[in-house]
Amino acid sequence: MPVANTEERLLALLATLEECQAFLTDRANTETARLLSRAGPANSDSSLSGFSA
Repeated sequence: MPVANTEERLLALLATLEECQAFLTDRANTETARLLSRAGPANSDSSLSGFSA
């Protein structure tokens, strides 16, 4: 799979995780939202430049 395509798919996945986190936070399911925040780029820049495919 080309790197650009892989990067695109990973960015889409991260966006989906952020949407899920926001949904859960709105519903006061903070523990699950906190777990999802570990999977997303919330604590770093959203660049995947250091990610090797």
